[in-house]
Amino acid sequence: MRVCDGSKEGTVKTGNLAPPVGGKGGFSSKLSALKEKTHLKTHTGQVRHYIGNFPDGDLWKQVAENAGWWLAMETANSGEQWKKVKLGSKIKRLGKANFWLAWNGERISKGGDHAELMGTYPEMEEWAIAKLVEAHV
Repeated sequence: MRVCDGSKEGTVKTGNLAPPVGGKGGFSSKLSALKEKTHLKTHTGQVRHYIGNFPDGDLWKQVAENAGWWLAMETANSGEQWKKVKLGSKIKRLGKANFWLAWNGERISKGGDHAELMGTYPEMEEWAIAKLVEAHV
Protein backbone atom coordinates (compact mmCIF):
# COMPACT_ATOMS: atom_id res chain seq x y z
CA MET A 1 0.00 0.00 0.00
CA ARG A 2 1.45 3.34 -1.04
CA VAL A 3 0.82 6.18 1.35
CA CYS A 4 0.85 9.86 0.51
CA ASP A 5 -1.51 12.81 0.77
CA GLY A 6 -4.12 11.13 -1.45
CA SER A 7 -3.85 13.54 -4.35
CA LYS A 8 -2.64 10.95 -6.87
CA GLU A 9 -4.66 8.06 -8.17
CA GLY A 10 -3.69 4.70 -6.66
CA THR A 11 -2.58 6.10 -3.33
CA VAL A 12 -4.33 5.90 -0.01
CA LYS A 13 -4.97 8.93 2.12
CA THR A 14 -4.18 8.42 5.78
CA GLY A 15 -4.94 10.43 8.86
CA ASN A 16 -1.21 10.75 9.62
CA LEU A 17 -0.46 13.83 7.59
CA ALA A 18 2.80 15.62 8.09
CA PRO A 19 2.53 18.97 9.83
CA PRO A 20 3.02 22.07 7.71
CA VAL A 21 6.44 23.63 7.39
CA GLY A 22 7.35 25.28 10.67
CA GLY A 23 4.99 23.14 12.72
CA LYS A 24 5.88 20.63 15.40
CA GLY A 25 6.82 17.05 14.74
CA GLY A 26 10.49 17.20 13.94
CA PHE A 27 10.36 19.81 11.23
CA SER A 28 12.50 22.88 11.53
CA SER A 29 11.04 26.33 11.18
CA LYS A 30 14.28 27.45 9.53
CA LEU A 31 14.63 26.48 5.90
CA SER A 32 18.40 26.73 6.17
CA ALA A 33 18.55 24.08 8.91
CA LEU A 34 19.25 21.36 6.36
CA LYS A 35 22.21 23.30 5.01
CA GLU A 36 23.86 23.74 8.38
CA LYS A 37 26.70 21.32 9.01
CA THR A 38 27.65 19.88 12.34
CA HIS A 39 30.96 21.11 13.61
CA LEU A 40 33.80 18.65 13.45
CA LYS A 41 35.77 17.90 16.57
CA THR A 42 38.90 19.96 16.73
CA HIS A 43 42.25 18.29 17.17
CA THR A 44 43.38 18.20 20.78
CA GLY A 45 47.00 18.84 19.84
CA GLN A 46 48.14 15.51 21.26
CA VAL A 47 50.42 13.48 19.01
CA ARG A 48 49.79 9.75 19.14
CA HIS A 49 52.68 7.35 19.53
CA TYR A 50 52.36 3.59 19.22
CA ILE A 51 54.39 0.56 20.27
CA GLY A 52 54.41 -2.88 18.63
CA ASN A 53 52.26 -5.63 20.16
CA PHE A 54 53.69 -9.15 20.07
CA PRO A 55 51.02 -11.62 18.87
CA ASP A 56 49.26 -13.64 21.55
CA GLY A 57 49.56 -17.40 21.84
CA ASP A 58 52.19 -20.06 21.40
CA LEU A 59 51.90 -20.06 17.61
CA TRP A 60 54.46 -17.27 17.17
CA LYS A 61 58.24 -17.34 17.64
CA GLN A 62 60.61 -14.44 17.61
CA VAL A 63 63.03 -14.67 14.69
CA ALA A 64 65.20 -11.62 15.39
CA GLU A 65 65.41 -8.33 17.23
CA ASN A 66 67.55 -5.22 17.33
CA ALA A 67 67.56 -2.08 19.46
CA GLY A 68 64.20 -0.83 18.23
CA TRP A 69 62.38 -3.68 16.44
CA TRP A 70 61.42 -7.36 16.75
CA LEU A 71 60.51 -9.81 14.01
CA ALA A 72 58.17 -12.75 14.64
CA MET A 73 56.87 -15.59 12.47
CA GLU A 74 53.82 -17.79 12.88
CA THR A 75 54.81 -21.44 13.30
CA ALA A 76 51.36 -22.97 12.71
CA ASN A 77 51.36 -22.57 8.90
CA SER A 78 54.58 -24.50 8.22
CA GLY A 79 53.12 -26.31 5.17
CA GLU A 80 51.92 -23.20 3.35
CA GLN A 81 53.97 -21.35 0.75
CA TRP A 82 53.52 -17.91 2.36
CA LYS A 83 54.30 -17.60 6.06
CA LYS A 84 52.85 -14.87 8.27
CA VAL A 85 55.45 -12.45 9.62
CA LYS A 86 55.00 -9.52 11.97
CA LEU A 87 57.44 -6.68 12.41
CA GLY A 88 56.87 -4.61 15.54
CA SER A 89 58.48 -1.69 17.29
CA LYS A 90 59.97 -2.06 20.76
CA ILE A 91 59.83 1.67 21.36
CA LYS A 92 57.03 4.20 20.91
CA ARG A 93 56.86 5.60 17.40
CA LEU A 94 54.81 8.25 15.69
CA GLY A 95 52.19 6.46 13.60
CA LYS A 96 52.16 2.77 12.73
CA ALA A 97 54.29 0.43 14.85
CA ASN A 98 52.96 -3.01 13.75
CA PHE A 99 53.47 -4.34 10.24
CA TRP A 100 51.85 -7.62 9.09
CA LEU A 101 53.85 -9.15 6.26
CA ALA A 102 54.12 -12.46 4.40
CA TRP A 103 57.32 -14.32 3.47
CA ASN A 104 57.72 -17.10 0.88
CA GLY A 105 61.38 -17.92 1.50
CA GLU A 106 62.65 -15.47 -1.12
CA ARG A 107 60.75 -12.21 -0.80
CA ILE A 108 58.20 -10.26 1.23
CA SER A 109 54.78 -9.92 -0.40
CA LYS A 110 53.73 -6.54 -1.69
CA GLY A 111 50.67 -5.42 0.26
CA GLY A 112 49.24 -2.56 2.28
CA ASP A 113 51.47 -2.92 5.34
CA HIS A 114 54.51 -3.46 3.11
CA ALA A 115 53.78 -0.20 1.29
CA GLU A 116 53.47 1.66 4.62
CA LEU A 117 56.69 0.07 5.85
CA MET A 118 58.50 1.18 2.70
CA GLY A 119 57.07 4.68 3.06
CA THR A 120 58.11 5.14 6.69
CA TYR A 121 60.96 2.71 7.50
CA PRO A 122 62.45 1.37 4.22
CA GLU A 123 65.63 0.18 5.92
CA MET A 124 63.59 -2.20 8.08
CA GLU A 125 62.50 -4.21 5.04
CA GLU A 126 66.14 -4.95 4.21
CA TRP A 127 66.82 -5.88 7.84
CA ALA A 128 63.77 -8.16 8.00
CA ILE A 129 64.71 -9.96 4.73
CA ALA A 130 68.28 -10.44 5.94
CA LYS A 131 67.11 -11.92 9.25
CA LEU A 132 64.54 -14.21 7.59
CA VAL A 133 67.17 -15.53 5.14
CA GLU A 134 69.65 -15.96 8.00
CA ALA A 135 67.07 -17.94 9.99
CA HIS A 136 66.39 -20.25 6.98
CA VAL A 137 62.65 -19.87 7.15
